[in-house]
Amino acid sequence: MAQEQTSRLGLDTYTSGNDPHPTREEFNARMELLDRLAAITDQGVFADRPAPETSGRLYWATDRRRLFYDTGTAWEEVNTTGSGGVGQAIAVGASVGTEGTSERAARADHTHPLPLVTSTRHGAMSSSDKALLDGATASLEPSAIVRRNASGQASIADPTAGTHAATKSYVDAQIASHSHSASDITSGVLSQARLPNASSSTAGIISPAHHQLLAGATSNSTASTVAMRDASGRLATQDPNVGTHAANKQYVDAQIASHSHAAGDITSGTFAPARLPAATSSAQGALSAAHYRLLDGAAYTNAGRSNIVMRDASGHLSVLDPVSTFHPANKAYVDAQVATRAASSHNHAASNITSGTLAPARLPAATRTAQGAIPAAYFAMLADASWNGGGDTLVRRGATTRRIEVGDPTAPDDAATKRYVDAQIATRAASSHNHAAGNITSGTLALARIPNMPTSKITSGTFAPARLPAATSSAQGALSAAHFALLNGASTTAGSGNNLVMRASNGQFTVGTPTSSTHVATKGYVDSEIVAQTVNWRGNVTTRLNNLTNAGFYHIPSANTDNPVGTQGMLLVLTGEGSQGFVTQLFMSFARNNLYYRTFHTQGWNGWRALLP
Repeated sequence: MAQEQTSRLGLDTYTSGNDPHPTREEFNARMELLDRLAAITDQGVFADRPAPETSGRLYWATDRRRLFYDTGTAWEEVNTTGSGGVGQAIAVGASVGTEGTSERAARADHTHPLPLVTSTRHGAMSSSDKALLDGATASLEPSAIVRRNASGQASIADPTAGTHAATKSYVDAQIASHSHSASDITSGVLSQARLPNASSSTAGIISPAHHQLLAGATSNSTASTVAMRDASGRLATQDPNVGTHAANKQYVDAQIASHSHAAGDITSGTFAPARLPAATSSAQGALSAAHYRLLDGAAYTNAGRSNIVMRDASGHLSVLDPVSTFHPANKAYVDAQVATRAASSHNHAASNITSGTLAPARLPAATRTAQGAIPAAYFAMLADASWNGGGDTLVRRGATTRRIEVGDPTAPDDAATKRYVDAQIATRAASSHNHAAGNITSGTLALARIPNMPTSKITSGTFAPARLPAATSSAQGALSAAHFALLNGASTTAGSGNNLVMRASNGQFTVGTPTSSTHVATKGYVDSEIVAQTVNWRGNVTTRLNNLTNAGFYHIPSANTDNPVGTQGMLLVLTGEGSQGFVTQLFMSFARNNLYYRTFHTQGWNGWRALLP
């Protein structure tokens, strides 16, 4: 007879011939092959599992609903749901998730902790931190977070330590009284009251008359004017008539018009001594013999006494240290004196100038960009400043009222009077006022005004629905009646369709058993699918066992027809290939703790046999 082997267990099959039975050796080989390859199943509570010593055996723990596989030395759990440890903390702020490497599937009711945020880790905000954040204010509130007001300002207490933030009042008090050196004053204009008046003995600012006199300076010989050189360095003056008058060229030329000779014109002969006038302290003339001897003894050293001093070849001469005010000073004396004085070019702080008055020439003219002395016209303008003056005058506050007066404004940039402001305010509502909802008859309230408006401001009536903007998927607003009904009908159960899902107090909700790949899966469905996909679980069956020819695990009640022992148990169906392939059934009784098997071929089912004696 022809033989073939099944593809899975390699059991012999017969396709032709009349002998329906294999030989004893073939039968024993088949049994050994079946014993080696077929799975052995058992069932009971987890604590009653037998010792792991039979490789390939399966055990279903009914109390844990877990399937275990006997490797011969240990039980390995087949079901991958649960027992993977507690849920990991949520990765706050992560840009992408991670697939992970765990071989365990999470339970449907598992949770993940969300730790509180720290200085080094993202996380959830604590209620105390939220209260602190909600309490942020622009007012001076101790132990509160500072928040700027609508003007970008916030109030703080006056500082008491160097690292404290300073208030305006503290800063104003600090800068109210101080001094500056002249080099520190780099902008603005000095007040006239800070500058001394110039006089014949002290420097200072000049009077208008003096300024006019300086402004009228000329190089011409105009009477009662200040003399000023022209571009060529010259100036004109009238002919002198007294000895102290300045002489002009015209007068000098007239005085020297009489005949005279230069010494070079005398080319021969010798003047008779009588012709030469004697030299005096006030007139040129011939030198006496005594004076000549004195001149002849001139020296550049200070060794001699009562002699004329003469420069040496280098242009130097020597003198003793001076002892009188009118004595010439030598270099050593001058150097010693200079060492005790300031450099010829140096600066002074304003506080160092304690006497005298600055020369007007030392004061720069004031401009729009630099400080300095001001012209008389500007000074007059400052002097005429008044709190209630007329047009084209500077304004200053009154001495007692500290107020100023202006005309009623006519242009947007004009200063406004109290009278004008009061008249305008009288036509407007107070800055803080209430409206009844019925008074709001047009427009739409800005969303930012709705959540933040104090309830005290709405004193009566009800907003018309037309005044509230409709909520959309991208903007806040009023909810339509249909949407409200949908929201109000949210439920934690799957009892009715077309409703919103709401979590119960335990954070869970129920849904129907999924029928499509996009449906939400229930825990029961996931658990059953995990078991079915792991062991090809067929579930509970009530049909007769002779009809179960599809491979898989079946739960068999005690009343099933063809049950070998009439008790509950697990049935494992193993199938071969081909239309005449064998089907083998292995039945494990829950009560008998034994395994029974039988096979099916073209001539029908064989009888049940116990594997264990």
